[in-house]
Amino acid sequence: MKVGIVSENVKKLLGLSSVVDDNIYMSATNIAHMESSHPADYAKYKDQMKNILASPDYVGKNPNDNSIEYVKNFIIDNE
Repeated sequence: MKVGIVSENVKKLLGLSSVVDDNIYMSATNIAHMESSHPADYAKYKDQMKNILASPDYVGKNPNDNSIEYVKNFIIDNE
C-alpha cells in the first residue's frame, strides 16, 4: 500500500540520488514490525502515517539498515 513519497527536500537533505520510484510503501511486514516492536505507538498513531510522512519534524537515515526514518512529534493532552 502506498503511504507517501520521498520528497525532493528529503532526498537533498539526506544526499540521496533520484530513483525510479520515490513512492513509500507499507507492507504487511512493516505493519507486523510496528505492531510487535512499537505496539503502543503504532496503536496510537497508525492513522497519522500519511501525515507523518508528508510533514515530518525529523528525517534521518537508520544506521542499521540505511532506511529512511521519519519522525513527527505530537502533543496530546499536554504531553
